[in-house]
Amino acid sequence: MPTYHGGTNDKPAAYVTVDVFAREAVSRAAWESMTPVICDALQDQLGVDPARIYIKYGESTNFGWNGMNF
Repeated sequence: MPTYHGGTNDKPAAYVTVDVFAREAVSRAAWESMTPVICDALQDQLGVDPARIYIKYGESTNFGWNGMNF
């Protein structure tokens, strides 16, 4: 499925979702420190220009794994 950025899909683009299992709120500074790391990795490994990367952050205290929740 093509990903459009600025109305075009002529270059690679990425939409990334980062969900964190957290017992308390994650600070904005923590999210901000992850953004350049994620963008650098996508640019280095996949050739996606950071200007064409969208990152959505979320946190939850409710995660399921291996048939149970923790």
